[in-house]
Amino acid sequence: MSIKTSHISALDGIRGIALLMVFAAHSHPQLLRSGFIGVDLFFVLSGFLITSILLNEHLATGRINVARFYMRRALRLLPALFIMVGCVTAYVAVYAPPELAMTLENARSIVFYYWNWTLAFNYGATGWTYQWVFGHLWSLSVEEQFYLLWPFVLTLALPFRRLFLVLLLVGIAAPPIARLLVYDQARIFNLYFRTDLHFDGLMWGALGAWIVANGWTPSGRTSAIVGPAALAGFMAAASLEFFHSGAAFRWAWVPLDCLAMLAIVCTVVRPPAILETAPLRWTGKISYGLYLWHLPIFHWFGDTPLATLEAVGATYAIAALSFYGIERHFLRLKNAFAAKTFEHARH
Repeated sequence: MSIKTSHISALDGIRGIALLMVFAAHSHPQLLRSGFIGVDLFFVLSGFLITSILLNEHLATGRINVARFYMRRALRLLPALFIMVGCVTAYVAVYAPPELAMTLENARSIVFYYWNWTLAFNYGATGWTYQWVFGHLWSLSVEEQFYLLWPFVLTLALPFRRLFLVLLLVGIAAPPIARLLVYDQARIFNLYFRTDLHFDGLMWGALGAWIVANGWTPSGRTSAIVGPAALAGFMAAASLEFFHSGAAFRWAWVPLDCLAMLAIVCTVVRPPAILETAPLRWTGKISYGLYLWHLPIFHWFGDTPLATLEAVGATYAIAALSFYGIERHFLRLKNAFAAKTFEHARH
């Protein structure tokens, strides 16, 4: 049981598509009414990739080194996040001093990864101001809260295959059932940000990793059809107003995440050529910086068509600087930690 560990460039293409959907949603939402579901494509892809890494480590070493896992996550995520949050905070200190106290409070919840709960408890509350330039970072909090627990779940459950499969299915089913039980249209945004109601995409990705690891994938011919069709279906859904509705919140994320998982699994088997085009792969490669910086830059440039083009160009430039000047250095350190994990397994 193993998953191909060499880099699959087409998955960068999927990441690039997810990023561009979010771009559209935050710049001109009238062009892509539900582009925000690109975040859910990120969730499924993240669940797939991280679970694949942990499954391979468990196969190679018989265990999961949780401390090294946390260190690798910190090296990948924190340096660029600290710089982005620090720059926004400095900007506020100079140009909007009355907002500094609020910005510092929000920055703390962002870097300690409980920002989504700050939004869940305060969004729309009297006297609380939503800081739009930080709004998108809620998804990072959901992911990191999930990954605080996931390595331990794998460590305990992987020796018992049936137990692990049951836990996967429970993890997929629990959030949509909970959404049905707690649904309140008046508080739908507050509910949307909650980890317990929104981690099923990560679990769908984990299921995809388990499917690939066990060789339960469709044939290359089938994957060549199903993968692009599933991805096209996901992208088509982003054009629908429906995903702003209460009905979508209650049940529509189940088929949406399933489409994302199918697209990813089939891409691993038979990568579509379009996902391996250089611009799309590069967008995926620097997507973390693009995601971090796009809202502050969009905010600073304004929303006219020309300003949007300038903002997109500036976002790509800053994200490239972030990746090649900051992230890539820490990625090398992260990969060194990964290599040590497998080196210890041989001794």
